[in-house]
Amino acid sequence: LNTDELQKVQTEMSPILSRHNSKATTLPGLFEKIDKVYKKRQEAGLNSEQIRLVERIHMDFTRSGAHFDEAAQKEYADIKAELSSLTTKFQQNVMKDEGTYELVLKVDDLKGCPDSLVQAAKQAA
Repeated sequence: LNTDELQKVQTEMSPILSRHNSKATTLPGLFEKIDKVYKKRQEAGLNSEQIRLVERIHMDFTRSGAHFDEAAQKEYADIKAELSSLTTKFQQNVMKDEGTYELVLKVDDLKGCPDSLVQAAKQAA
């Protein structure tokens, strides 16, 4: 599944999806509503699971920069898009390296291993 075509799409789409996520979490007015619910979570009649959900959502939006001003949100989105591109490139390099990796074992190297493991290794070779 690690084809050149798929890697090209992944490389192209990674920063686009990152920016889309940034826009979704910084939608004007959305964080203010989440923050309002968060501040009143204890007296809102919510059970412990609902309170935890509100806290998690608030934390996720906060970590995504929703509380930043507009300039900081743009800068943070740019950083996340660049990080997304670099992460994708790194993952692709690791997959490429692992695709050419070969472990050569001798029969003596498998001493002490269960017979089922030795047979599976023979079949996979």
